[in-house]
Amino acid sequence: MTKKSTIFTILILFSLLISVHARRPSNRYLKNKKRQMIKLFKRIGLNKPEMLNAFRVLDRTKFAYHRQKGKSSNASQAYADYPLAIGYGQTISSPRMMAIMTHYLKLKPNHKVLEIGTGSGYQAAVLSKIVKKVFTIEIVRPLGKDARRIFKQNGLYNIKNKIADGYYGWKQHAPFDRIMVTCATNHVPPSLIRQLKPGGIMLIPVGHPYRRQQLKIIKKTKSGRIRSRTLLRVKFVPMTGKALRSLRGR
Repeated sequence: MTKKSTIFTILILFSLLISVHARRPSNRYLKNKKRQMIKLFKRIGLNKPEMLNAFRVLDRTKFAYHRQKGKSSNASQAYADYPLAIGYGQTISSPRMMAIMTHYLKLKPNHKVLEIGTGSGYQAAVLSKIVKKVFTIEIVRPLGKDARRIFKQNGLYNIKNKIADGYYGWKQHAPFDRIMVTCATNHVPPSLIRQLKPGGIMLIPVGHPYRRQQLKIIKKTKSGRIRSRTLLRVKFVPMTGKALRSLRGR
């Protein structure tokens, strides 16, 4: 065998290894991983039937892929209990974190929910299986456009999304029964407080955007008073736009 043909053979074998690695896992494998995810939720007390059903009926692999690497990327890890990069400096949160935030929002079927940070679109999809209407905002244009396509392809017509700075909320559709913020800011945006309905609940990671933060549960009483408590320590990607400019003094 000549040197040239040896190199050619090595390149072919290398490309085959890459294609095998990138291949989508079997349905059996993914179903098993999804069952393990649901078992984890139940084990830690996150066992509301409507929430479990939302996670059960959705295919997380359709949301969890890296936008700059192709739809087969992340497939084998889609149900793993840790965040995954989805491109453009953003991540999809671990299933456990998504379940915790969904659980503590105390959702009802007639609720109207605002999500700040669409990202992969998976969290909005979960919410859409539980509540009447979901409004979600994404500042990263390619992610926002991709999420819109995924929502349409999967028949999630009770989700309305836009590409904008979530710091300002979505005044046109306020007030909201619940607000979920999936990116970190060093303060609670005043616009989100204003757009939260009396009796409503907001979950938001508060703290330095590049360090660990505190996941806050904020409640607005019927009289309009604000009450806040810390649920747990977390690490979310930063809220960009106005929130990050405020931190930098601009």
